Amino acid sequence: MKKKNITVEIYYVMLPTLNDSSTEITNMGKWVRDYIGPYTAIYLMRYYPSYKMKNLPQTPLPTLMSAKKILLALGLKFVNIYLGNFLGTDDYLNNPQFDTTVLCPYCGSVLLRYVRKDGVPVPVSGVEHSRCRACHKPIPGIAGILEV
Repeated sequence: MKKKNITVEIYYVMLPTLNDSSTEITNMGKWVRDYIGPYTAIYLMRYYPSYKMKNLPQTPLPTLMSAKKILLALGLKFVNIYLGNFLGTDDYLNNPQFDTTVLCPYCGSVLLRYVRKDGVPVPVSGVEHSRCRACHKPIPGIAGILEV
C-alpha cells in the first residue's frame, strides 16, 4: 500500500493482558515506524467487554495514555486515542491528561481534535486540501483522513 501511495491507518484495539504491555506497544510502534513510516495514523482503541468476548476488563484509560506516550516517543507523528467506544463522563474530552489531539509535526497546530456536539464526540479538522490550515505544509500519509 505504501509503495502505491495509498494511505494506511492502524486501529489497534488494546486488550488488557493480551496486547497492552509496554513491550508489545513498543514493538508494534517500531514495526510501524520502520516498515510503514512515522506518518502512519495509529488509533488506540479502548476494548470494552461485549458480545462473545466478555472475559477481559475494559482497557484502563491510563494504559491508553501510556501507549500514546510510548508511540510518540518512538517518533510516530499521528497517534490518537479513539473515543468512539469510550463510555465515560462528559468531561473526558476536556481532560488534559486524556489528550485526544493530533498535532502538526511542523508547527504544532491542532490537526485533529474531538469536541462534543449534541452529546456525541465529533472530530474537528485542522487540515484543508491535504495541508495544515495554520502553516500550509503538506501533511503526509493521512491528510485525507483528517479532512472531516
